Amino acid sequence: MKDITLFKKFGKNRSELKLGVILFLLLFGIQAYGQIPLPPESSCTSKDLEVVGARLDLDPCFQCEIGGDPIPVTLILAINNTTSSFRPTFFFSGILEETDAEGNVTTSTITDCNDSEGLPKNQITQLSFLDIQYNCGSTYILKDLYLAWTDASKVVDQTSKNSCTNLTTKTTKINGINVLDISPKCGTVPVLQIDTPLAGEVSFLDATCNGGNDGELEAFPAGGKPPYTYLWSNGEITKKITGLIQGDYSCIITDDNDCTFEVFGSVGEPDAPVSVTVIGDAILCNGDADGNITGSVSGGTPPYTVTLSGDADD
Repeated sequence: MKDITLFKKFGKNRSELKLGVILFLLLFGIQAYGQIPLPPESSCTSKDLEVVGARLDLDPCFQCEIGGDPIPVTLILAINNTTSSFRPTFFFSGILEETDAEGNVTTSTITDCNDSEGLPKNQITQLSFLDIQYNCGSTYILKDLYLAWTDASKVVDQTSKNSCTNLTTKTTKINGINVLDISPKCGTVPVLQIDTPLAGEVSFLDATCNGGNDGELEAFPAGGKPPYTYLWSNGEITKKITGLIQGDYSCIITDDNDCTFEVFGSVGEPDAPVSVTVIGDAILCNGDADGNITGSVSGGTPPYTVTLSGDADD
């Protein structure tokens, strides 16, 4: 697992942060909770704020090319402030899990704190955090999230009580253990899906014989908003199409946002039909068993199975 610990929005006057403070945060405040452990979940009794959604800051119908270069995209969390007061600071830490278009899964630690935008009272706010490297066709989830926030005191600079600097470095003792001083204003989220733009891929199964019609193609949407519909170039409207001859096909995937993503696939076939050549040597004398047959097979799809038939006396 690789570690990613980035701070994107760190106070209204980020120029006031000194190098020593930044190094301290990276080494002790966030990245390594071995030095400053989180408090036990049971101490997070406040239910003031909750994360109700996550997305990447992209148009839902953003078009990209699978296999292209990753692009940095801001992560946005939708946070519900159920209190009657403005909350200036919000922090989270957890695991970012990416599943790429080929099904490969990678994980990394992710953490950030925002004290420059704030959360107005009694409403859901879209709060921006660090950039994620978005790969077209990948899906993302946040796992094992730990959340923390502050009271209503304003943040003037990083010496303020409710600044990200204080929130992520101030400690207290719980049951004799030194932990971040964030309880009871903290919480956890086991899994949170990150909304991403619609993309897709196609799997294929070639025809087994030259000129055959048993090829298959299947579309696999990623991201977007289910349910999905499918329109293939041969007029089919199912996720998977079968009974295909050799050729090139395309499919337009449409999601519930009415976004579309076109995918392409090809069905192949063996270069030539199966051809069998048989050469026989006759027996030398009547009643002997010294004849033989030699056969060669070409075309089709190896490996081959050969079955002999006929009367041995013929």
